[in-house]
Amino acid sequence: MSITAQQSRLIDEKSKNKHVEETGYDYTKQVQSEIQLLVEAHLEFEEQLRLTSLVPKVGITNGVTITEADRSAYIAAHPQNIARKSDRLRIADLLAAGNSTLDEQEQEEELQEQRETPKPNIHKRFPPVADISYHKANQLAETYRKAEAKEENFHRLLDNNEEVVVIDDFVGKDGELAFAKSL
Repeated sequence: MSITAQQSRLIDEKSKNKHVEETGYDYTKQVQSEIQLLVEAHLEFEEQLRLTSLVPKVGITNGVTITEADRSAYIAAHPQNIARKSDRLRIADLLAAGNSTLDEQEQEEELQEQRETPKPNIHKRFPPVADISYHKANQLAETYRKAEAKEENFHRLLDNNEEVVVIDDFVGKDGELAFAKSL
């Protein structure tokens, strides 16, 4: 069901005032009432013209020159006329009750923030990992060479206080090994 001409005239004062504060637009311009007349004409022929929006596009429509600033100002003051056909009546009822679409948007944003804020999944690691000092790549350049078959290159467990330089990690089956050099 479409809205009536009377419902299309309802004004969202809070949104209108916010638009004036942000842009300094003068709502006393004649073009605002001309856009309203075009919207009411679109309401009469909405079904035949298959319009998705009642608000005319930027440009010249039936001799009325509409700029982007004029259109944006009209939409801020009359959000029901730009909404989808299924939402127009709900927004018109909201405005008729003296409420604003800005209140609705703020509530939706708060709900969205609550949904998007993940709760951190913190796990304590016990016992603590040994301190490992990392160095810049230019300091590691001399360590990137083919490993020689020396006794010091074989596997061994590290002490918790031993510092190493990790050359390549996640090596071997399931990434259980790492190549490192003791300092």
